[in-house]
Amino acid sequence: MSDALHPLLKVALEAHGGHDRWVKFKGIASTILTGGKLWELKGAPLIPVPRRTRDERIPPPADIGYPLLANRIGR
Repeated sequence: MSDALHPLLKVALEAHGGHDRWVKFKGIASTILTGGKLWELKGAPLIPVPRRTRDERIPPPADIGYPLLANRIGR
């Protein structure tokens, strides 16, 4: 595993099976449901219908180190 990983990312990876398990994944999917008082206070639209989203890694990154993440968010 790269020494350039952010310490919090290292902890999260280890808590979920380590770097070797992470690189085996080809994508991720989630179901999103928004609602509640906080959303109302923010004036955000309340959508009571669950929404499904997914993303695939194409091509898979060679490393998930902090410099790669910083480049993706424009820092």
